[in-house]
Order: sequence, then C-alpha cells, then structure tokens
Amino acid sequence: QMQRTFRTMNPTYAMGGCASRYQPSDDHKEAMMPGGSLSNQWTFLYQQEDVAAADFYASIQDLDPDDDKHVMVCLGGDYTASGQSNLPYRGLDSTYQNRYCSSGVLETDDDGVGV
Repeated sequence: QMQRTFRTMNPTYAMGGCASRYQPSDDHKEAMMPGGSLSNQWTFLYQQEDVAAADFYASIQDLDPDDDKHVMVCLGGDYTASGQSNLPYRGLDSTYQNRYCSSGVLETDDDGVGV
C-alpha cells in the first residue's frame, strides 16, 4: 500500500530505510533518477560507497520546494555494501544497541540528551 500512496501523496521530502515493501517501487525510484520521467521534479539520493557522508546532500542544496522540487532519500538495504537495513524504529537517543550504523555508543550533552 505504501507504494501506491507515495505516488498520491507526492511528498516534498521522504527519507528512510529502503527495504521490504516500505518504500516506493523500483519502477518509481528509477523514474526519479536522471533521465527518468520524474527526474525533472524528483531527486533520488541513495547510499553509494564512492560518496562521502559530508558530500551526500550536496546535490540538493539549491533545490526549492516552491519550484515543485522533491527529494527521495534511501538508506540501508540494497543501497549499502553489506545489504543490511537494521534501522530501528527508534531515534538516535534510544538505548537500542544493535544498529549497524553505529557502535551503539551515544554521545550526549551535559543533560544526557543525544547529540
């Protein structure tokens, strides 16, 4: 159902773990890629080994939602070298220890809030 409602909702920004059925269909994502039928409206970002984290969002810096520009960001799953998508439904301030994306050690400020 998410794959159908995504097209109807047409959000300005969507980001998450792209695994299982909880993501737009492959055809929909391909249409967002350069040369695709939705590429004039959508920018599709996904994890790639040759793109540094510091540069990941560089291509969307000048996009303006008032110009009907939309962004889809896929993390995890087929978009990682490991193929893993253990992105818990909890925030970074969670005590969940089995994330692939970190050591499970959370940096906190003086009040104990995750930073």
